[in-house]
Amino acid sequence: MIELVDRLNALTPHRSDFHEQLERAIDVQLARQMLLHGAADRSDVTGLIAVVHERLRLLVAPVQDADVEDMRSSSLSEEHPARMLAMLLCKADAILGYTEELNRQVASEVEAYDDYVG
Repeated sequence: MIELVDRLNALTPHRSDFHEQLERAIDVQLARQMLLHGAADRSDVTGLIAVVHERLRLLVAPVQDADVEDMRSSSLSEEHPARMLAMLLCKADAILGYTEELNRQVASEVEAYDDYVG
C-alpha cells in the first residue's frame, strides 16, 4: 500500500495538496493492521478502491480509462477483502507501470528536443 501511495504521489510531484489528500484518505498502517488481523471488511476495501480509482482517473491518459475501470470492477467483484485488495494492487501496478513508462518517454523526448534547440 505504501508503494501504491508513493507511486500515485510521484505522478504529481509538485502537488502537495494531492499528496495530503491521498494520505488522509488512505491510512496505510490501519489498512495493514486490519488485513493482517482479519478485521477488514468489504466496505473498508471498497473505500480504498474508490480512492485509488478516482485518483487514477484524474492522472492517467484517456487511453487508460478502460484499464482503470477494469481495475475498479475486477477488485469489487472479488468476495474476500484481502482478494479485493490484491486485485486492486495488481491492476494498479500495471496501470502505473504503463503511465510511468509514458512519462519517461516524454521526458526523454523533451530532453532530446532541448539538446537539439539548445
